[in-house]
Amino acid sequence: MNELTRQKLARWLDHESVGDEASEIEALLKADPEARQYLEDLQRVSRALSTTHLHPSRGSPEWKQVRNRLTAPTGPSPRELIPFPRVLAAMAAILVAGMILWLPLRDRGVRQDPTPVEVSLPPVEVHQSVEMVETDLVGATSIVYLDQPSGWTVVWVIPPEEGVGI
Repeated sequence: MNELTRQKLARWLDHESVGDEASEIEALLKADPEARQYLEDLQRVSRALSTTHLHPSRGSPEWKQVRNRLTAPTGPSPRELIPFPRVLAAMAAILVAGMILWLPLRDRGVRQDPTPVEVSLPPVEVHQSVEMVETDLVGATSIVYLDQPSGWTVVWVIPPEEGVGI
């Protein structure tokens, strides 16, 4: 049996067949046992689906637990919120006590008459390893980066069409 025949049987079961199609299906049901079996299967599924929602109170125990959880109050109780102001007040008290203790002691250990201290840095060698950049590209821009601490020199060339805005 093909899909088109199955669709016709489903329409006939739902009373959507009209005219020649209805008489064709009735003749098919008399002649084809496979079509009759398929129609019986469709009727059984239809009955099962139609009675599924008739008794919503007869749910499984899991659904009752879900319903109870959905109707149960959520969120913290007012008793659970009471410690928050106490914690906030304790933190503020600690902050105020720290400021009171820190203010008189903040200038201790700082010299009132600082004398300048000379700091000597190691000499930096200046390498000038790039004197000229030569390229075959007419109108190209060359860029040289000299990193003195590491001694590295980076040279790159930008072709004229890319270096227009430089």
